Amino acid sequence: MSAVVNAVLAVPFGILDFAEGLYERFEKIRDAEYSRMLLFAGLFFTYFLVASGIIYDIIVEPPSIGQDRDPNTGMTKPQAILPYRINGQYMIEGFAAGLFYCLGGIGFILANSAMSSSTAKKGSASDKYIKLFVGAVLGCIAYFMCNLFIRIKMPGYGITY
Repeated sequence: MSAVVNAVLAVPFGILDFAEGLYERFEKIRDAEYSRMLLFAGLFFTYFLVASGIIYDIIVEPPSIGQDRDPNTGMTKPQAILPYRINGQYMIEGFAAGLFYCLGGIGFILANSAMSSSTAKKGSASDKYIKLFVGAVLGCIAYFMCNLFIRIKMPGYGITY
């Protein structure tokens, strides 16, 4: 019985035998030590693409920028933000918004690393305050720019100053 089973299973596994060499190659890649920053950079870039609306851009294929006709002169001028449509965007608008989301994220990461106990012991006090200040500035820039984008897209929406 086992000879018959071996003969039957020898055919598909004989064809798939080349996978052993591939497995050895991928085993070397798996065992390699990758930098934590490289992993973080890859994940952060993926976050940037998703926050920028790359999936929307692939499915809908909007133009990179739009045009607006000037009522006085009749000439067209470029338009980077699609107004009055909260559920639509130009590609450049999505990438700019994703950039500001990521700037805010980097600001929070810097502020967190300045206040965490493991990094606070390593550096001087001035390094800690510089990181905290830069993180707060990046967070504020990101907040106000995202708020500006919303006010351009939907006038009268959001916080007005």
